[in-house]
Amino acid sequence: MIEILYKFANLSASFINKIFEFEIEFSNGQFVQIGKVVCPFVVFVVCLYLTLDALGILDKEE
Repeated sequence: MIEILYKFANLSASFINKIFEFEIEFSNGQFVQIGKVVCPFVVFVVCLYLTLDALGILDKEE
């Protein structure tokens, strides 16, 4: 049972790493890992959401 869980965790980590390390061509001959583009974008959006929510701009009650 522990081996099955270990192999499942290893398989999941491998899948996440392959997605993170997937490369797209940014410019001629320059490749950028997709994880290095998506992670900062997600952090920026979450910080923006939390800031606007704290200021009361995203008031859910109308």
